[in-house]
Amino acid sequence: MKRPILYAFVLSGLFLLVLSCGKDTDINGTTFPLVVSAKSLESPGTIRMFTKDGEIKDAASIARFVGNVRMHGQNIFEESFESDEDNKITFLSKDSLVFAGMELRYGITEIQPGKFIITRDFQSMAHGPLYGMSVTEDIWRLGANHSPLEKNPAPVAGFFLTGKETRVGYGSFKSFKLPILLFKLKRQVDIGGSVSIQENAGNRFDEFDEEFIFTLKNQDTLAIQQHYVLFK
Repeated sequence: MKRPILYAFVLSGLFLLVLSCGKDTDINGTTFPLVVSAKSLESPGTIRMFTKDGEIKDAASIARFVGNVRMHGQNIFEESFESDEDNKITFLSKDSLVFAGMELRYGITEIQPGKFIITRDFQSMAHGPLYGMSVTEDIWRLGANHSPLEKNPAPVAGFFLTGKETRVGYGSFKSFKLPILLFKLKRQVDIGGSVSIQENAGNRFDEFDEEFIFTLKNQDTLAIQQHYVLFK
């Protein structure tokens, strides 16, 4: 996985971030800021495919569906993982972090021993008034830790989608495991009476929400692959 795996699906504009040069230490003796890099692939998952009728097990059907999914010149479902010092997470304190290549500060909270929730406020670009089930909403709902999206009127026409972007992580600051969900979604959409087939593929940093399968209708197909990357 040589591409920068932390260049995840970015759902809104970038914000400038000024980093403090000061040092801080938590009760466990961890000194901040702390930088960890991608070291290994933990618990690599198999490719799973779904339609409205349930999970498809036929290997040939799965291979046909995911065979042309490319990102950075490679099929995202076929890339091998390589330890990469450029893929980093910077823990600014016990309460905040920054992902490499993204000028966005996230909050982080340990909700139980060894499990963390990573969050930031989210606002989409404006969608037109006839915009149906959006790509943003679909990708958002793939993750098991998503919060509800709300529609708010845009200044001229259409609406914004707002919510709390949520990721999950495991372990400790010095040995941090981050889930990465690879996906391809083919969806039949109806926008203002115009029916078309849309295909979207990419990754998001969350665990798959099995409830998403129940949103699939005729002509819809979803393939997913769940990985966990260890940062140390």
